[in-house]
Amino acid sequence: MVKPMEKSTAFSFVDDLIAKMEKERELSDYLLDLFRDHFDKLDKNGETKLLIKRSPGDSIAPTTKRSQLQIILLTIMRMKLYKTQQLVSDALSINITDKNSESLVDDLLEKASDIGNSILGSVIKFKDSLWQNGIC
Repeated sequence: MVKPMEKSTAFSFVDDLIAKMEKERELSDYLLDLFRDHFDKLDKNGETKLLIKRSPGDSIAPTTKRSQLQIILLTIMRMKLYKTQQLVSDALSINITDKNSESLVDDLLEKASDIGNSILGSVIKFKDSLWQNGIC
């Protein structure tokens, strides 16, 4: 009998699929929250500790899980970057004619800045895992 696919495996598969289809940018608005919610649940359960510190005697199963977590984390960061790029592009396309349009531009740029800071926060939090495998 075939063992059911775990969620992290499924998310890694979806990332690979949308990358091969070259649809990451297009689908990031729809998939970002799904990926982020899944990663947040894993973080609350303590599973993301595999990305923070790795024991020398870890078996192959945690290594596979660790690779899946890295894929999910990098996918989230890429999708956040696409979102940031879209917000900045939207802000630059607005013709500032009054206080309302100026406020809208400020809001868009503030959101973009917050997302950028969250990407940097993830890089800092999981730096050991990202650098150890030559990802960054």
